[in-house]
Amino acid sequence: MFIDYITFKNYRQYRDENIKFPIPKAKKNFIILEGANGSGKTNILNAIDWCLYGEELHLDKNNVSLPIVNTLSLKESAKNCEVCVEIQMLDNEKRKINFKRTLSFYSKDGKPEKVHDIISNSPDGSNFTILRQIGHDMKVIEGEDARYIVQQLIPKSLEEYFLFDGEHLERYFKEKSGEKIKEEVFKISQLELLEKVIEHLTAMEKEFLRTSKDLAPDVKEIEERYKAYSDSLEKYENEREKLNEEKIKNEQIEKDLSEKLRNSPNIKELQEEREEIEDQMKKIESEIKDLESEKFDFLIECAPAIFANSSINETIKIIGGEEDAGNVPPNIDRQFLEKILSKGTCICGNDISKDNINDRKKVENLLKSINEISSISSELLKLKENLTGTMDILKDFDKKRINYGKLVKNREKEYEIKGKRLKIIESSIKSGNEKQINEWENQLEQVKKIIGDLREEIGEHNARIEQAQKQADFLKSRLEDELKKSKKYDELRNILSFCDEVLKITDNIKNEIMQDTRRQIEEITKKEFFNLIWKKKTWKDVKINDNYDVSVVHQSGLEGLGSLSRGETQALALAFVGALSTVSGFDLPIVIDTPLGRISSEVKKNIAENLPNYLENKQVIILMTDEEYSDEVRKKLTSRLTKEYKIKFKETDIGSEAWVENYGK
Repeated sequence: MFIDYITFKNYRQYRDENIKFPIPKAKKNFIILEGANGSGKTNILNAIDWCLYGEELHLDKNNVSLPIVNTLSLKESAKNCEVCVEIQMLDNEKRKINFKRTLSFYSKDGKPEKVHDIISNSPDGSNFTILRQIGHDMKVIEGEDARYIVQQLIPKSLEEYFLFDGEHLERYFKEKSGEKIKEEVFKISQLELLEKVIEHLTAMEKEFLRTSKDLAPDVKEIEERYKAYSDSLEKYENEREKLNEEKIKNEQIEKDLSEKLRNSPNIKELQEEREEIEDQMKKIESEIKDLESEKFDFLIECAPAIFANSSINETIKIIGGEEDAGNVPPNIDRQFLEKILSKGTCICGNDISKDNINDRKKVENLLKSINEISSISSELLKLKENLTGTMDILKDFDKKRINYGKLVKNREKEYEIKGKRLKIIESSIKSGNEKQINEWENQLEQVKKIIGDLREEIGEHNARIEQAQKQADFLKSRLEDELKKSKKYDELRNILSFCDEVLKITDNIKNEIMQDTRRQIEEITKKEFFNLIWKKKTWKDVKINDNYDVSVVHQSGLEGLGSLSRGETQALALAFVGALSTVSGFDLPIVIDTPLGRISSEVKKNIAENLPNYLENKQVIILMTDEEYSDEVRKKLTSRLTKEYKIKFKETDIGSEAWVENYGK
């Protein structure tokens, strides 16, 4: 899909404006709108959001308290003044779909007041309507049906991956935790359907158990206990989800406070050092945990050889003694002698049947001479080989055990040193003369304590959930065993078995899709990041782990996300967010506001040159300042442009007005 036009009427700076967006052709798919800061660029994003969702999601601080209605129009209007944003889009078959939202105001004591509309179908008092082309006709869609269509075509949860605010891109990885990104990727991958299937099947499974009549007493008791644990499990999971939401909220507050401290002239270097040390301490904590886990696995692997050491050595010695005595392996195969006695004919052809007693007796005596150990020699030799291999595990045991201890101790010492430095830094920041800085630091300390407490609570809930899950699984298994005892419950058992199987398959599919999506996002992000930056030898790799923590690997092999320049950080975020947009499966236009702000000219040129190759299959609308849209940047984009506009702006004593002209007019 792509945008055909957007019409504004009395919306903020735009009194009466229509912006036409040409249909993309071949590799010409870029549209530029250049305007000064404050002229109304970002409000084009807000207008799209307001029209579709009834909310302005990109408001800056200056616009928060200002009315949505244009004050010039309101003062000039004798009656009501209507605000309207209309967006017409075309699908790949050139069929029209028109979104329109209106909201009326009147002036009361010089201030704008909304007109109460009894037929309003939106929370903010506005009216939202869709006209959708079906064949040659246009169908009117309103109310819940209209909102449903918007969520199907342009889900609000994915808005930020198609309407980018470039000013926020450089802070993307500071503001978004891996956990939050993973949650959004879940939505982008459109896995909510599978999640609903899982929820529905789980509910149906509980319902079958709950509504079963005339169950045997044991079955009924187990079912009630299973339900109690299932309910507890659901309760703990809901509580954990709320705690996680609270943790994410406080982590955002922590990031905001850290950002304020980092931007304070006298504190900047200390704050940056503190953040770096905190990141390093988190990494050391993870490394210590991994080392202790490795040491534990190593000890578990060695445990059989340690506890059975004397028995194993004695067994190897006994088998070795039989080897030395020539009993293992035997000179003559016992089974072979038994076979020829049974046949009554020797391998040489002589008769050793029961009629030829003398010759048969010789073979029988030979068979008796083979002892029991010789008869199982192959098993004994294999046992000796396995036991010897088990004992080989203990080679260098003490050396490895001591080495693990040293590694853990060294990392703990390093953690302690960094902790001491962290306290010095925190003390230095607190002792600052500025009252505001001291207040921020105290707030930061309180928020960190809250986050720590929340993490402990989440850990406790994880333990409760694990325990409840084990009990529920055990009781569920018991319940199935009880049901199997009676043919009367065959049908119920089959239903439960089918639910279980479908749940397993659905869960596996969900996990596989998440893994494939992560790998695809990682691959696209890495490729486009290296296309967009110019220091291609400094950085070695881009990694995204299962928790969606993004890392950039320096040529030295060290993690370098925190060392990226502003332009490199913006390039990484642009590559990553664009990758999310690509894998989403939604064929939608992309609008980017201020993609090249506050970055060096070299990076600007590189992004301008390579961005079109990255987004060549989408309609791309870019909102830029004149500083961003330099001659060099324009030259890089010229071959991909379908249209260039310039946003004009004027102020008066009673309001402002913006409009759009062809570029260079």
